[in-house]
Amino acid sequence: MAKFIFNTTFCMEDSDTQVFLSWLKAEFLPALTSNGMASDPVLSKVLAATELGEGQSLSLQLRIADDASLEKWQSAEWPRLEASVVSKFGRRVLFFSTVMEIL
Repeated sequence: MAKFIFNTTFCMEDSDTQVFLSWLKAEFLPALTSNGMASDPVLSKVLAATELGEGQSLSLQLRIADDASLEKWQSAEWPRLEASVVSKFGRRVLFFSTVMEIL
């Protein structure tokens, strides 16, 4: 059973949403789970309105089994994947991550 949820929220303009979703599903999601440390990705649309009243926010949640996997994920895997988002989309897609412990 997983101990942690690694949540990343992505924010983008409406015009970038379909391109981002296609890339996320085809390239990013397979890379996220390829090493076995993170599993069970869940992609959701955030329904809360943005401050500007336009754009889309998507939430991606992954499950991580234990402390050691979380530490390795955050130090070795996530920075590489984070850089791939920045490289592909620059400032057109903003994002932040949160780690939650499952109770």
